Amino acid sequence: MTLNSTLPPILHSGNYWRWFDVVPNVRDALAIANDPNGLNLGVPGVIHIETDQGLIPKEYRPDAGDRVVLFGRWIVDAGHLDFQTEIHPPFLVARAYQPLLGGERKDILVYPDPDTTYSTVIGRPYLISQIFSYDGSGNPRGLRAHVFQALKDKLSSVSVAVGLGDHKDHVTATPVLLPGWANSDAYQNIPDHYILYLVNPITMSYVVRPPSERKSLNDTLLVSYSFTVRSGVSVQISTIDPNVELIDEGVKVSITISGYNEPPIPQGQDKTIYVVNDDHHTSDLPPNDTQLVQDEVDRRDDLIRSGKDPDIPWYVSHFDYGNIADQLQRIVHNGVHMIGYSESSWPVASSPVDKVNEVTDFPVANLASQDFPTGFAEDNDQPFPIYGYLKVHWKRA
Repeated sequence: MTLNSTLPPILHSGNYWRWFDVVPNVRDALAIANDPNGLNLGVPGVIHIETDQGLIPKEYRPDAGDRVVLFGRWIVDAGHLDFQTEIHPPFLVARAYQPLLGGERKDILVYPDPDTTYSTVIGRPYLISQIFSYDGSGNPRGLRAHVFQALKDKLSSVSVAVGLGDHKDHVTATPVLLPGWANSDAYQNIPDHYILYLVNPITMSYVVRPPSERKSLNDTLLVSYSFTVRSGVSVQISTIDPNVELIDEGVKVSITISGYNEPPIPQGQDKTIYVVNDDHHTSDLPPNDTQLVQDEVDRRDDLIRSGKDPDIPWYVSHFDYGNIADQLQRIVHNGVHMIGYSESSWPVASSPVDKVNEVTDFPVANLASQDFPTGFAEDNDQPFPIYGYLKVHWKRA
């Protein structure tokens, strides 16, 4: 996989949006072999992933070259010119890699541990929706429809027409923040075919295997793990079925959600996103987007001043068209006000119960018994559905 970050901030927690590309497992060997750039993965067929950087703590973010497992909505992103498909945003992100052996001294060779795979998993605590407001019939409005309606409402007043508009007026645009996983009890009146995945328990599973094979019949594969969850989430660690997974050694992680206890929505901070450049502010948008906004404002300004804008109230005299256009410019240059979340307020994957039930160096062969430890603890004072780690490694004979 490859990764990058920083896209427009209007729909995102904080000012950062993180994306990366994943080669599907069924073709990864062929893709990498045919890629002249090695792990840059400049090949067709990668799966594009986008998610809010602030909702994945740094220690759980995939890095270039990691193995990843993602569960989430596979959507068409209309925000791209090619309407590409993405997992956007993933609900569950699991990553795995070989930890390094050696030290930091230049004379000591640092290389991946050939006998160990370390993995992490984390669930999305919140979902930033595309809903900014609702129309009179209760239908949700996206960003464009919301802004256009807000401008229409603000420019239709008599005070604006006569030149007495508020010079500090602005558009407010804050998307609705939802729980990362919705509680099915809140959707009982919606037809079942819309919420089947919410009403019924859902299990998401993946396999973690060691990077190398068994070298002796006396080698022992060990597993260590610890997970922290909110109520309604459970974790099961089990041996794998070689006939199903097509590998001989490893463990299966199964995460089940049923009756999830949603976290409270956090309070954000007021912030202003500037969308055009002027003598007082620099736009917070990328240059291309800034130009698109400026072009639209100029087009609307021309329509208003010429009396051709369909939203001009019928009672406004042509002598007052300039007052409305001037107020449009003020509103745009005052920026978009929204509720944001600074980096200091991003959720932290930490709890007093972390590693309370940690399992250390447990023989994988013994997972088939009925008395192995669970390895997870519950804490509803932290917002993540689940977070934690699992490590498998060989104890060589």
